[in-house]
Amino acid sequence: KILEGNFGRCLIRGKMTSLSAHLVLSTSKTDHNTYLWDLQTHHLVATFKDTTANPHALTLLAQDHFLLCQPSAPSIAIYHWKKDVPFFNCPVADKFASIAASSDGTYIVGGSLSGKIYLWEAAAGSLLKVWDAHYKRVVSVKFTDGDDFIVSGGEDSIIKVWDLCSCLSEESSTSYHTWTNHSLPVTDLHCGFGGVKGLIASSSLDRTCRIWSVTSGTEIGNLVFPTSILCLALDPADSFLFGGGLDGSLFFVPIGAFTAGSKSSFLNLQQSIKAHSKQINCLRVTKEGGLLLSASDDNTVKTWDLSSQQLVRVFEVHQGPVTCLEITTYPRLLVSEKDQKERQESVRPLKKYQSGEPAASVVEWFRGELDGLSHSTGRSIEQGSDVKRVRDYVAALNDQKLDVHEKERSHDKEADLLNLELTQKVAELEKEVARWQSLANKIYTTNK
Repeated sequence: KILEGNFGRCLIRGKMTSLSAHLVLSTSKTDHNTYLWDLQTHHLVATFKDTTANPHALTLLAQDHFLLCQPSAPSIAIYHWKKDVPFFNCPVADKFASIAASSDGTYIVGGSLSGKIYLWEAAAGSLLKVWDAHYKRVVSVKFTDGDDFIVSGGEDSIIKVWDLCSCLSEESSTSYHTWTNHSLPVTDLHCGFGGVKGLIASSSLDRTCRIWSVTSGTEIGNLVFPTSILCLALDPADSFLFGGGLDGSLFFVPIGAFTAGSKSSFLNLQQSIKAHSKQINCLRVTKEGGLLLSASDDNTVKTWDLSSQQLVRVFEVHQGPVTCLEITTYPRLLVSEKDQKERQESVRPLKKYQSGEPAASVVEWFRGELDGLSHSTGRSIEQGSDVKRVRDYVAALNDQKLDVHEKERSHDKEADLLNLELTQKVAELEKEVARWQSLANKIYTTNK
């Protein structure tokens, strides 16, 4: 089978033998290009133009699409692999710092600059819930393995775990766990394998990485580093932690003791290399656990062999700092036209507001009118939620409308009275004219 188009020309015979099993999606915050490239050969497979993203602002959606949070506008772009322009450009109510999708592509979660978390259903694009999660920007948001929980880390130095079922079923959202051990802003989160029994790793500008247990809700390990760690990754066995430093150092840390249950507050971090000349923004490990990818402000993506900790290859196509990485596979891309259409229809544009919530532009216009209406109608419109104020606004409009109707009715009554008076006067004048006409006729007859 020959596949042509945005992916170039690939020959497939039964199963692929000439191509590697992995593709890498990498993006930058300045060079306006997102690249899809072969991990083995580093050949470009696709280029998505006019794209920029800050760290944590890129995610895969069930391997059929990927999403980018626009750094300069409140917008999320949804891309399909077969198009180099957005499949959907979705205006949203807030600027987003981080985004993630559940492993099956059912849900999308985004962390905003204002500290709120937004939860969408991908198939319908419905905004299911919005809640206040952090006091400052939500730096990173993730789904745990199995999609049972959402984990968020903020600039407020707090990490929170949210039960997805509770978020979907309850009106208010209360965190399942809240961890406040970091003393400076959280920089990254990574959820290991194992579902609810898995580990969560967090990094912070306070030069520590902490290991958490979802089951117990407690910290089971604290790693102290010589530099701030900006990004994290775990191997598939949750036995090694990899940290990318602010100074470009890459750390390889065994954490088997933590998974065994013995808590430690410090490890001798001898396994480190100077991987990049500038800070490392993102780390990703292949599912087989053999390779580690690091993206840096030095415009490169480097591939490392984990068994030997040796550099394998360097991807140097980007013209600006590389901020995000994701690893996907070939087979889902090479599908029939019918399958492509079905998969494209599996996601809809993300809605800006929840059902029944007024549009922001309308709310802003209402806000501008409230004070004037309060004075003109004499009705007090209290400060409160936008929806409540809109309802008060409608009530004030109704009052004003009733006042107008009353005035109209009053004017109608006055007009009717005036018309009656004029009619009576006209009748009296007509009688007087008739009388004078009769008198004139009599005088004329007498003189004749």
